[in-house]
Amino acid sequence: TLTETTTNVATYDVIGPGYCIIENYGDQVTVTVPTPTPTPTPTPCVAAWPKVIIYTQAKGQSPTNNAKLTHRIRGHIIDPDSLGDTAHRIEVCAGTEVRAGVTDTTGTPVVTPSGSLACSSAACLGVVNTTEKYQSISQDGRDKDAITFIPR
Repeated sequence: TLTETTTNVATYDVIGPGYCIIENYGDQVTVTVPTPTPTPTPTPCVAAWPKVIIYTQAKGQSPTNNAKLTHRIRGHIIDPDSLGDTAHRIEVCAGTEVRAGVTDTTGTPVVTPSGSLACSSAACLGVVNTTEKYQSISQDGRDKDAITFIPR
């Protein structure tokens, strides 16, 4: 039961950019708008090459096994339309994140990073500031790919 002597207090926190903090103390309501985080100015490379997704089978040991591994690569890829189905050296905007997922028609691939990329059994991600590489091997061991990200 609420009476005149009861004080109701409600507090709401920020849940994202542009949302308000509302604090209600009895009859007084205070609204505080958080300072927006400035949007960084994109580098000329990022402005010229927005995020895209490409698919590549890279270059395996033999054309008959090459289709076993497929790489889905997302990032600020430079001139993605010039890359073919077997692209394995991929230029990206320096300082940007790349994500690569690997699918294997024979099971679960083995994916190993070389550099600062973080990899799981079927994916890699990281920010490319220096040349970064990862290698993937199909579960049956017959297709082995190496993908290289080159910062520009």
